[in-house]
Amino acid sequence: MRKDYNVTIGLNHDEVAAKVNSVSGEVTIVSKGNKVPEGFELAGMGKFVRNYPDTWKYMEKRMTNLEFAVACRLGLWARAYTNSLMPLGDESTLNELARIMGVGVNKAKAISEKLFKMGIYARFEVSEVDCEYKKYWIFNPYLSFNGRVIDSNMKNLFRNTLPAKVYRGEIS
Repeated sequence: MRKDYNVTIGLNHDEVAAKVNSVSGEVTIVSKGNKVPEGFELAGMGKFVRNYPDTWKYMEKRMTNLEFAVACRLGLWARAYTNSLMPLGDESTLNELARIMGVGVNKAKAISEKLFKMGIYARFEVSEVDCEYKKYWIFNPYLSFNGRVIDSNMKNLFRNTLPAKVYRGEIS
C-alpha cells in the first residue's frame, strides 16, 4: 500500500531539502530553482551588493568633497534595477539639476560635466517606435546598484569607464 506524505520542515539559510528513495537509495535535492532571467546576471557575484567601496574610495581621491557628495546623492537617486536618473537629462534646467544635486545653481553644470567625464553617469538617448524621443542619464553600476539582478546590456554600456576598470582591478 502506497502513502504520500507532505511534511513542512524548517531549514537554515545554508541548508537544502532532499528526498531519499528508501528502496533505491536515490537522493534528490529539492530546490526552488532561483534562476536568473535571460539577459541578466547577479549583481555582486551572486549576492546583493549595493555599493562597491573600493571603487568609491578610488573615485573619492579624484574628486572634491562637494563632487563626491553629489556623486553619492546621484547614486541614491538612481532607480532600482535600471540605475536611471530620470527625470535628470540633458534637458534638465540648472535649477532642477542644482536642487537634486544639493548644490548652488552656479556649480551644478560644472560638477555634472566633471562627473560625466569621470564616468559616474552616462547620457543615453533613444528614439523608439511608437514612443517619444527619450534622453536621460544612467548612474554607473560599477559604483552602486540597487537590485538583485542587473541587465547585462546596461552594465556593458559602462565596461570601459574609469569606475569599471577600478572595479575589475585594472587600475588601483
